[in-house]
Amino acid sequence: MLHYPLNWDCYRGGINLGIAALLSTMAAMLAQRALRNVATTVRAIGSFAVAFVAYEVSLFLMSPAGSGADFAASVVLYIFYVNAVALVGLLLLQTAAAALGFISPMTAFKFDAAVARDGANDRP
Repeated sequence: MLHYPLNWDCYRGGINLGIAALLSTMAAMLAQRALRNVATTVRAIGSFAVAFVAYEVSLFLMSPAGSGADFAASVVLYIFYVNAVALVGLLLLQTAAAALGFISPMTAFKFDAAVARDGANDRP
């Protein structure tokens, strides 16, 4: 398809991306739980920031020694900008879909109640 070479570097890069994605997802979930008593907007921005930092730091720590230029400030800020614009666009799309009745309003940030309810059922 894209004619990438099938060597160890390609596989290692894919594995690193997967690990970074899992770590950043866990970091965002922890941030959601830590920020559960604040406004939904602050919770979304906070969890986005924590996930972004976790993703970039984990990729930096797993990257080969000679790839420092990939993490230059201008590159990381550009990636942050693209991700922030995408987040705002998706939140606006979710708000519009809720206003039009396609989905229930802002249910994406209410997973704490489900976790607490499931945890309560695990007790004997």
